[in-house]
Order: sequence, then C-alpha cells, then structure tokens
Amino acid sequence: MIQYFNDMLEGISKDIYSRTKAFMSDQIVILQPEEYVAGLKVITEDYHFVILQSTPPITRIGKKEYQPKKGSLISLEPDTQLSVVPVKGILPGKYIWITIKKSFFEETMFKALGRENIRFKRIENVYSWNLLDSVEKLKHELGHYGEKYPAMIQSISIQLIVELLRDISEEETRHNLKHSGDSKYISRAVDYMQGHYNSNITVEDISRTFHISTCHFQRIFKHYTGQTPYQYLLGIRIQRAKELLKQDQLSTGEVAGRCGFISQSHFSTAFKQIMGLSPSEYKKMAKVL
Repeated sequence: MIQYFNDMLEGISKDIYSRTKAFMSDQIVILQPEEYVAGLKVITEDYHFVILQSTPPITRIGKKEYQPKKGSLISLEPDTQLSVVPVKGILPGKYIWITIKKSFFEETMFKALGRENIRFKRIENVYSWNLLDSVEKLKHELGHYGEKYPAMIQSISIQLIVELLRDISEEETRHNLKHSGDSKYISRAVDYMQGHYNSNITVEDISRTFHISTCHFQRIFKHYTGQTPYQYLLGIRIQRAKELLKQDQLSTGEVAGRCGFISQSHFSTAFKQIMGLSPSEYKKMAKVL
C-alpha cells in the first residue's frame, strides 16, 4: 500500500510534496496537501475519498467534468480516472485525500453491510463530523505511535470505513430526510434548540445529532429560516435572557448561565450587539417600564 502511494506521488512536484502531511499504514493512507495538483492524472486501483474543506477547481472524473462544492465528500471506486483540469498559477486549497486498499475496504464492507462490493450511487456526497473524527484519530495514532500498536490502527481504520459507508449510503438519515422534506428536518432542529438552548450546545452538536455534516446543516437551515443556526440559537437565548432579566432575584451572571452562555462576558457582548444596550442597562430599563 505504501509503495503504491509513493508511486502515485511521482507526478507531484517535490515542492508540493514537501508541504504535504502524510499518514500511512499498510491499509490506509491519509494525505493533506496545501494545494490542488492541476493536471495530475490518477487511475484509482483502490478506493479513494476526498474530503473537500475548500472549493476545488474543476475536476474530471471518468469522462465527465465536475465542479465539486466545499463540504463535499468525493467517493471514487477502483479503476476510476481522476484529474484536476489544468489552470495557470498555484491552486491553494484545504482537503483530505484518503486511499484505502481495495481488499481491506471490501472485507470491512462485508462485515458492516453483508456485501462484498458496492456501486457508489453518487460521486459527490456530504461528509459527517463522525468521519472527520475518525480521520483525526487515525492521524493521531499514526503520527504519534507509527505502527507500534497494529490492533489500534485496525480498530480505528474499520471505524473510518464504516463512517464512510454511512455517509455514502442511500439508506442513511440524510437521504431519508431529503425525501421526507428538509422543512421537517429544520423543524426538528428548531425544537432541539428550544429544548437545549440553556446548555452549552454548538452548531456541530446539533448537526451531529441528525448525522449530517455541519456545512450541509448550515446551508439548508439558512435556506429555510434566513438565518444561520448560530444566529437562530443566539436569538432564542437572548429572548429568554430578556425575560429573566426582568426578575429582580437573578443576577446577570445567573441569567447568562441559565441561557447557555459560556461566560458572563460572552453574554454581555452578545446581548449588547443585538439589543444595543448591556444586560444591566436593559434590566434597569425594564424596571422603569
């Protein structure tokens, strides 16, 4: 596997390769370059996946040209030809390239799904937080311990493959949500925010609850509500804070804690940005009114 990966890199300039982070085992290779390699042609002998954390240039996959989006997961079966359309100049970008040995991927797939092969229905999917977490775990293991603990590498590698299969599977929650209507999903997300606004939840926590990527969640939420999830959650917290500030027995710090703000200073800053006055000023005004 490592030798195959090194052979694949022969077409990449030494300058680019020197700025590339690589994590290698006998079964999986994770590559993190700092730019896209225009003109490089790759024929995938194994399974390849690309996590796009920035918008890439136009890419030719097989005989078709695509313009993948930031936040996408590109899934390539063995014997697929891939190339980035040549352009002038440097193509800086942030992405993660994952290569998985064909036999290992299909063996794990059989254990997870009960089948030895899979035809990817879509080349471009959406990756989840869970997938990124598995990637980071494997990077940490290989980066700090190398192959000293093969059982740990095997365990994390299997987890990573299962997360990939979940993200590209038509049976996953994301696909079902698409057919049942994104509006119902947004309604569930709003209910979740209203029920958990007083805890230290984040946008990542909410998207993870519904097993979709944060990027996809933010995109469809703003489409339906006109606000980002963070803005909407902040609005719920501020509205509740206004109600509590009218109660004399609660201090500003207590209100901040009850409304899910990480600190009193964070609460004061956010409140003033939205309301135009500080929590203490609002409290005094509420008494007069």
